[in-house]
Parts: sequence; C-alpha cells; structure tokens
Amino acid sequence: MHLDIDVLDNQTLQEALTYRHQGFSVIPLWPRQKKPALGEGTIARYREQVASERTLRHWFGGEARNIGIITGRVSHIIVLDVDGDEGRHSLKGLAMPPTPVVLTARGHHAYFRHPGGYIGSAIKAMPGVDILAEKRYVVAPPSIHPDGPIYEWHEFLPLSHTDFAPPPRWLIELFYALGKIQRGAPLPMKPLGHEPGEPPQFLPPISVPSPLYPPGVASKNMFLLATPPMEGEAPDWLGELVQRPDIALACARVLGVPVDPVGKTFRCILPGHEEKQPSASLHWDPKTGVLKYRDWHRRSRHEWFRLPEVRASLAYGEVVRLRGPSIAVWQLRLLVEARILSPAIVPARRLPESIRPSIRKVYEGFLLLLGCKWLHTPLAPTVFSWRFAMAWCGVTSMTTISEAMQWLLEHRFIRQMGVWKRSALFLPVQSEVPGQLKKETNRG
Repeated sequence: MHLDIDVLDNQTLQEALTYRHQGFSVIPLWPRQKKPALGEGTIARYREQVASERTLRHWFGGEARNIGIITGRVSHIIVLDVDGDEGRHSLKGLAMPPTPVVLTARGHHAYFRHPGGYIGSAIKAMPGVDILAEKRYVVAPPSIHPDGPIYEWHEFLPLSHTDFAPPPRWLIELFYALGKIQRGAPLPMKPLGHEPGEPPQFLPPISVPSPLYPPGVASKNMFLLATPPMEGEAPDWLGELVQRPDIALACARVLGVPVDPVGKTFRCILPGHEEKQPSASLHWDPKTGVLKYRDWHRRSRHEWFRLPEVRASLAYGEVVRLRGPSIAVWQLRLLVEARILSPAIVPARRLPESIRPSIRKVYEGFLLLLGCKWLHTPLAPTVFSWRFAMAWCGVTSMTTISEAMQWLLEHRFIRQMGVWKRSALFLPVQSEVPGQLKKETNRG
C-alpha cells in the first residue's frame, strides 16, 4: 500500500498518542526512514520512561515523521522480527499464538507481552528471525518504509498491551537456554510519562501462563501465525489416537451403543430413526482401521457415519455430515467425554452467582469448546456460530444463544478477536475489568 506522506501527518500524531495511551514508549523517526530523529542521549531517556503527551505533540505535530516504539520492559513488549521467506521458513511448524502482527515491506513483526526479567537488546533466534527487546525499537504503523509500503496492522488492532499474547513456549525455552531470563523473574512496574502536576500511572506486572497442551500428547499441528483455527484435517496425533481399538470403543460407549461384540446389531440412535427392530451396528473400516457406525436402512441416504458425526447428530437433533475441522472438534469432545483426554485449561473470568442459568450454560459451553480446540490449536480464538452453539451447548433457542452472547460481550467475559471467512472469532477475557457488572436478574 502506498500513500502520499502528507496524508498521514495528522494520522501519525494520533497514532503516536494512541500508542502512548496504551503504555508504549514512542520516539520519532525521520520520514520514510528507520533512523531516529533524536540523539542517542535523548533516546536513552525513553528506554526507561514513556514520553509525555506534550512531548509527542512537539515531535509529531509539525513536519511528517515515522513512528518508533521502544521494545522491552518500558513498553511491556518484545517483538519477533521475521524477514522474508527465510524467516517464514524458520518458523514453519512452530507453535505461534494469535497476536497482533505488523506487515512490513518484506516480512512481519509479531508483538508479544514481555515475559519478565531482563532480556538482551537483540537476539538472533534463527535465520531471518530476530527478537527485539531491551534498548531496541521497532517501526510502527502508519510509518512509511524507505521503499514505499506503509507499515500496517494485520487482522486486528491492539487496544492495550494486554492484547498481545504471551511469548510461545518454544521462545521462552530459548530465552532460558540462552540465559536471557530466569524462571519466575518478575516484571517491575514502570511509570508512564506524565505532565507536571499529573499523578504517575503504572502498568501491572505480566506473567506467562503454563503451556496448554494435552497431557501426554505432543501436538504436531499447532496454531501458526495468521492461520485460521482448525484449518485442514485433524492432526496426526488425533488420527492415531482414534485408531486405537480401546479408545475407539470408549468413544462408542459414550454414545450409548453396545460394543461387545463389534458387529452386533442394535436399534439406530440417529435422530429420526425410531425403528423398533435392530437396524444399526458398528464395524471396523478395513482401509483406515477407524470404528464406524452403520445405518442399515439409510433413512438419511447415508449408510456409514464416523462416531463424531453420530455425536454431532445427537446434539443437533438431526442427521449431519461433517468436514475435517468439524470432525476434529466433535472427536475431541468425544475423547474428553470418554475421559481419554482432559480439556485444556482456559483462563477465564468467573460468572456472578446470580447469573441466569441460560447465560451460564452458553458460557460454560464456550469454554468447553476452547478446552477441546486448544488440545489441537493452543490459544487460538474460535468461531462460535449461533446454530453450532445451540447444538454444542444443548440450547434449543437461537434467541437464547444470541442474548447470552450479547451479555457476555457487553460485560467483557468474551471479546471478539477478528473475523475468519465472515465469521467472528472469540476468546474469553482472562482478567477482571474495572467497574461493577450491571445488575442481572435471575430469571430462572
């Protein structure tokens, strides 16, 4: 994207003020350059404190400037600088939680919350990938690259430092291995810049949660940067898991059908199949080894069903056929219900005790969905369409889902994290927000 630099003058000042309000230490760069428009001695000051609003207006209120954000503890962030195809190739296959990303001329900058302690100024993580932390800075939107492209936020904009994801576990382990941080090192609070007479403000410490992976299972298909959640077929470990006869039979028992012996006929349990005589059975697929459900009468024009499709059909109240991503979701739920896997831990706010049962049911269903999905794609936001939510949460009214989601969004229990294929992506809010909740009457 290319624009005339004069068009961005006022926008640059507003963005600089916004970054300061979010708690970032901002410095001016020369227009269309990456070089600071300040002396080294002056920059050193803003590696320790955030510039005041008056100072920013002086820097950005006149001639055009690019914007730089100091990385490290002062701004509570570190940045992964990925340069071109070499950097993207180095990151291939590594877990990457969803976090705000800036598109650059050749690659991207991935922003993460500072993990605490002291980290070196710049770390060469791997070919084409640098980690920018203490005493460094990064060019921020809407700056203009020397070659002409404008730096832009990709997918969703950060509203505060808390919108940045914690560093992925492999990155934390790299810091430990390099001796850059100590385990459990606290992040000291830093004062924001303030005008004379204003009270100083402080940002809270940030901690890194423990990894959210399935116990005893190493995921081979974690969430990759800018990859939609649940993209493609089920991961290898999940396919291998459901091919084990003992695990497949445990999932079948959850459905309430006889499994001893496999092949014995029983009354079909699919919705709309109310035969009084045995009309269904289980069989091992000779090609894949997967346990499948057979409807002998083919009332829905389909004879063979995978167990997750049977589970989903019971939830929807009608026979449904599922594609790869949906198969993985319902399969993970079956594994959780069969107690083969424990759902991932999902940090989330607790609902007030007086909340309506319908809201609690939808919220708990949403957290269960993430607890299942995060076994496959850790920390990724999820689509939660109303029709799916009705089936997943066991709610019979779409109005109930709509009202519950509206309440959860308005009261900051759930937040929207972008859009994928015209569907909203959601994550839970992980910490309390200021102010009291609106009084909610328990309507039973």
